[in-house]
Amino acid sequence: MTEATQTTYTHCMLCVASCGLKVTSKENKITKVEPDKDNFFWRDFCIKAAECHHLVDHPLRIKAPMKRVGDKYVEVSYQQMLTELSAQLNDIIDQYGPDAVGSYVGNPTTSNTSTYAFLNLFLDAIQTKSRYFVGSLDKMHCILYRSTCITIPGLCCKRMSITANT
Repeated sequence: MTEATQTTYTHCMLCVASCGLKVTSKENKITKVEPDKDNFFWRDFCIKAAECHHLVDHPLRIKAPMKRVGDKYVEVSYQQMLTELSAQLNDIIDQYGPDAVGSYVGNPTTSNTSTYAFLNLFLDAIQTKSRYFVGSLDKMHCILYRSTCITIPGLCCKRMSITANT
């Protein structure tokens, strides 16, 4: 018996726009991804959303934990991966302290509230303060400039001249 075509309305989690998607599938395989024109947040989408369904059935898709052994990667069980990873993280924390373990968060992690919540719970559990995101790295110059303006009265009102050394 052939399965009927199914349409699912969802959203893309590749970036913060969270574009509305209309996903068509048949026999448990995605056949088409289109923008959901009735989605009131966003009625269009980018090429990433349009083509992301090809990743689901890609022959090189990683479907299990992998471990590097020499110059190769071998599949390992989730139990082995968690056991080895937790031992390595504990060694790092014991030797260098919890701030030696950090995170850098950007898309798509910030677009997935479950992932972001779990990450914060994990970072809280190991007691690290090393948490970075796009704004903390790419916008630090803005933060420093603004803090300088507050501590040095009148600086923000002065025209600043920047010349390049050639």
